[in-house]
Amino acid sequence: MIKPCEERLDGMVVKRKKISACTRIILITIPAATALFTALFFMTNDYAAGFFAMLFMVFVNTSKHPELGCRLLVAFLSSLTCSVLSIFLGMPITLYSVFGLLFIICLTCAATSYTHGLFRKLKEQSLHSLQRLSATELVTSVNNRLLTERGLEKLQELTLFCVYEVSGNHSVLYTPDGQGLSLKYKYPPGLLLYPSESEAAATAYEMGIPAGYGTDHCAYTSFRHIPLFSNREVIAVVSILFDPKNRKNDEMIGILDQIMVRAAVAMERQQLADEQQKITMEKEAERIRSDFLRAISHDFRTPLTGIIGACSALTCDETRLNEKEKKSMMVDIQEEAAWLLRMVENLLSATRVGTEGPKLAKSLEPIEEIVSEALNRSFRRFPNLEIHTDLPQEFIMVSVDSTLIVQVLMNLIENAVKYSDRQKRVDISVKQEQGQVTFAVCDYGRGLLAEELDHLFQPATRKKGDFGHGLGLGLSICKSIISAHGGTIEGRNNESRGATFWFTLPNEEAHEH
Repeated sequence: MIKPCEERLDGMVVKRKKISACTRIILITIPAATALFTALFFMTNDYAAGFFAMLFMVFVNTSKHPELGCRLLVAFLSSLTCSVLSIFLGMPITLYSVFGLLFIICLTCAATSYTHGLFRKLKEQSLHSLQRLSATELVTSVNNRLLTERGLEKLQELTLFCVYEVSGNHSVLYTPDGQGLSLKYKYPPGLLLYPSESEAAATAYEMGIPAGYGTDHCAYTSFRHIPLFSNREVIAVVSILFDPKNRKNDEMIGILDQIMVRAAVAMERQQLADEQQKITMEKEAERIRSDFLRAISHDFRTPLTGIIGACSALTCDETRLNEKEKKSMMVDIQEEAAWLLRMVENLLSATRVGTEGPKLAKSLEPIEEIVSEALNRSFRRFPNLEIHTDLPQEFIMVSVDSTLIVQVLMNLIENAVKYSDRQKRVDISVKQEQGQVTFAVCDYGRGLLAEELDHLFQPATRKKGDFGHGLGLGLSICKSIISAHGGTIEGRNNESRGATFWFTLPNEEAHEH
């Protein structure tokens, strides 16, 4: 009961305002028209000039008032007043003059009514033109946003957001799943749907035409289900909720249909880009696999050839070797076998960061334990190696796959020893800055050649003059492991001598705190 009372009071207030505005126009127009009529009559001694002046004054004062009834009332009272005034000013009262006055009154009211309709039509046309221009600008703005978005899922979410932003209507997006349609996105997220809406969306998907509100198909629903096409196939169905009581639905349907066409074009464009990127990635993966196999075959052939030759010499009865030569060959066999073992470890690491995505077993690890494990393995492999460490005093933990990070450090240490020119010192340092932890391995050997700096981390890269195992897969796998952790790895020459390799890892533990 409260709401009808409030509506009645609001109606009474609006009505009083209209009456007040009309009364104000009457009180202004009639004296002004009368004064202008009198002035022109005395100046020209012509009643017609006075009536034309009165008509002009009526048009001027009522041109901005929207109510036709008020305008006719003002015109009638003004013309009636001026007619009575003309009689007082000496107009002879004859049948002809009475008909003339009545004609003036009717002409004034008719002219007022006609100009009101004309002005209203011009105003509506102007408003319609502005609305069309505004709708065009709106659609263009939405189109620009859709074309600059990247990613099919983001495009689908942006489409629903633009529908809500433009019209304020809730919407749903369905996508084909091989067995029909499945609900993918809703905006706003809490929108509740009846099962019949899915059936209406399926109808739009199967028929390839809009269904639901404003159509002949599934007209029982308040949703308008619009299919989006790509290469003549429906890639999605957008369902938009309309209020049947809204008089602007027809206009809004036209705007939203234009937006849906542009959304379909943007999604088709994104699908083509994704397919092209997939083809490019497959070609790149095939190239990497080929390079990888060539690198493996090249790096495996040299130690295996040495092992086979040494074993043949040791087992051949015709070959006469002293104990020193036999021991040297056994040491060579052991070193080559150890190198092959490390290569297998690298290959196993490579399988965990393959082309199909990283398979990392991350956990929070203290940097001291990671460095300590790398040191233990290094001393077992290089007993005479001198390693200096520089670690932060604070306790730092990083979220990593510790086995793979230790493998990276081992590869860098082995690389430093191999090209250190008998310099048995390697420095390992760790520091934390700007949410990242940086590990560095520095040697004091002959350093890197200028032509090597641009392709250090490519598979099968070999140093100039190196006829042994080469850098091979070590640095390439280091880059793959670090990239899988979201970090970077680089190498450069030191100012004095030697080279430094360092890699950074995001400190997720610091971000959480």
